[in-house]
Amino acid sequence: MKKLILLGACLLAFTGCPAQTVGVAEPDIVVVRIDDGIGNTNTDITITRGENKTEYLTFKPSHGEKGLRVSGQAYYKLIYKLYQEGYVLQSTFTGLTGSSATLLFVKAK
Repeated sequence: MKKLILLGACLLAFTGCPAQTVGVAEPDIVVVRIDDGIGNTNTDITITRGENKTEYLTFKPSHGEKGLRVSGQAYYKLIYKLYQEGYVLQSTFTGLTGSSATLLFVKAK
């Protein structure tokens, strides 16, 4: 019975204490947001590596063969750079209208 009471007291103590994060590093991630919605004059890309660490890229949207080549090269350069830095694609999701995509890259261990 004493063990049961002690176990209950320990559980209560653990649930009442805030989680400690001392020495825990933030995950090494990069969030890439691509917006190329209908009617946009440009394809806009933001690359966020952390708080206040955002790069911005833009290029003309892909119309016809020439446009597709330009946009394909821009995406290739961006993704190749991230892979060279040791990041791998973890997941993707799109916005409600489907005109924007978000890519989540995580540093490979």
